[in-house]
Amino acid sequence: YLYTVVEQKKLQEMCTAFHCCTHLPIRILDEQGHLLEPECPDCNYCKRFKKYAHPEDACDTVHLEACRYATSLGETYIFSCPANLNHIVFPLMNRDTLFGSILVGPFLLDTPDAIMLSDLSRRYPEIPTGPLLELYEEAQDIPVITPHTAGQVSKLLYYLFSNLMSESRQLLIEKQERLSQQSKINESIQMYKTQLLDTTSSYPMEKE
Repeated sequence: YLYTVVEQKKLQEMCTAFHCCTHLPIRILDEQGHLLEPECPDCNYCKRFKKYAHPEDACDTVHLEACRYATSLGETYIFSCPANLNHIVFPLMNRDTLFGSILVGPFLLDTPDAIMLSDLSRRYPEIPTGPLLELYEEAQDIPVITPHTAGQVSKLLYYLFSNLMSESRQLLIEKQERLSQQSKINESIQMYKTQLLDTTSSYPMEKE
């Protein structure tokens, strides 16, 4: 379905250009979160982790949930998967219908350390110490970028792929504007409540 809306060759060339500039893994997913480019294998860290991952932690499920959230935001979404790896997802929409997504990652925002191991051990006590240490070793090969760079990569992903469908771009902009308006309304209500509380608390009881 995705390639009936967007030319496959063009989309693949855009991903190749993105990868060459950022040196980060990038993949094309369908509307169910399934990988459309089978020649892009999982990294060794992911292969080892999947042996112990819970059914609800399946990559397809996690990616689709993140993509739907990105759709509600109307922009890219940076998230951490159950394996403690970071990704950026951007939804590809035809008007208001999701027909695929672009997934960047995995990458890390800091070098692997003992905290990463302890967190995995806490959430997955079934992983023995040996395989846990092997995961730590494999994590050394995962790209590491700063949080600031991740934010810039997220913007680049949006600027590059949001122009694929003009109608979809307009929909994303409208969603961003609605969220911004809602945020301003919430801030105004909170400010009004605070002012009202201050006024009430300062009212002289003796006047009654």
